[in-house]
Amino acid sequence: MIITDAGHNIKKAREFRGYSQEWMADQLNMGQSNYSKLEQKKNKIPLDQLMKIAEVLEMNLKTLLTFG
Repeated sequence: MIITDAGHNIKKAREFRGYSQEWMADQLNMGQSNYSKLEQKKNKIPLDQLMKIAEVLEMNLKTLLTFG
C-alpha cells in the first residue's frame, strides 16, 4: 500500500517536534534531499515508511495523517 499527499502533515509534525530535515533523514537512513522530496509530495510514501516516520515523530499513524 502506498500513501500519497501525506508530505504536508509530515512537515508540520516535524516542525512541531522541532526536528530538522537532516535529523529526520538520518533517523530514516536516507539522504536529506530524498527526505525533502517526501515532504514536498514528490514521492509516494510506502506504508511501511510512513509507519517508521510516525514512530520517529512519536505519533501513531492516524495522528500523523490527520496532523494540522
